[in-house]
Amino acid sequence: MNYGKIAYQKVSDLEKRFATFSTFQTSSDNNLFEITKTGMSEALGGGYELEFGNIYSTQGKNISFFLHLEITATSAQNLDAHLSLGGVEICSQGDVLSVGNNQVCLQGVGLISNGDSADLKLSIDSTSGATLNFVSLIVIGATTKETTSTTVELRACSVDNNLAVSYIKNGKIYIATTAIDNPKTWASSFTEFLRATTHAICYNVFDNSKPLICAYVDEDKDLYYAVVGSNTQSLVAQNVDSVCILSSTDSGEKCLVIVYVKNGGVFFKTLENYVLSAETSIALPNATFKKVRAFASDDASRYIVATDDEDNNYIVYTIIPAFSKKLFDTLVCDVSITATVYE
Repeated sequence: MNYGKIAYQKVSDLEKRFATFSTFQTSSDNNLFEITKTGMSEALGGGYELEFGNIYSTQGKNISFFLHLEITATSAQNLDAHLSLGGVEICSQGDVLSVGNNQVCLQGVGLISNGDSADLKLSIDSTSGATLNFVSLIVIGATTKETTSTTVELRACSVDNNLAVSYIKNGKIYIATTAIDNPKTWASSFTEFLRATTHAICYNVFDNSKPLICAYVDEDKDLYYAVVGSNTQSLVAQNVDSVCILSSTDSGEKCLVIVYVKNGGVFFKTLENYVLSAETSIALPNATFKKVRAFASDDASRYIVATDDEDNNYIVYTIIPAFSKKLFDTLVCDVSITATVYE
């Protein structure tokens, strides 16, 4: 039975092209953290020291430091800033402050020479009349006792002037929505939705109210879709490892498309008027797949990328099932990003 025509390609150049706008993931081998201090108003007359506390890393491993300071001066004056790790200077910066606001940046590479931790300290020498207002420190290659890293799965989609952003952290989905022309402070806007291991979101443009739809896989590997803001969830498939959801803009196809990996194969179902179609297999090469993602290229082409267990990527750009001519040529995709948050 001819379910469709698949065009796929294993290519490194397309993977590089997609990497410029698709996914960023921080390796667990590259620990990093950021410390930001605002509203400080610290007078800098004479010598000033700011202790960041101990940082932790493998002995002898290079650690990168990026420091940004905002300083207000009431008179022109010289300033010397020094960043030290375990009593050893990592980097320094000498600047002439002008009257008003000044930006001072330092960067350098250091290492912990004894043990697995060392204290990190900022020292600033200046005359009177200078005030430190803001400090931002980014450290790559180390951690702090107070700072832990958790890899999160971040998604975003939009329709008209509406923007939705969601992420999974510690097994829970958090969602926030806003108007594109009136962005909120996202940190205070996210609300807990459901428990899941992976998910995708998409506005249902075929419903007059254009609700946000979330497709998610729970801890039992059951795939559901849910209407955000309601208590309705419907089972889509079982033993699922990955999912993406998209909206067809073909005038003859007023449906969402849910693509997922099940038992190592790639499948999809359409969702029209909140009724799921039968499951259709996507005929890819003989491999065991682990992930599907949705991409839109800069020429407005739409793609599904399926990744197998050897990290080969197969780009699927056309599917022609019996009931549709160009289903995946006209998809509107969400943005799929993997980010790392620190708290």
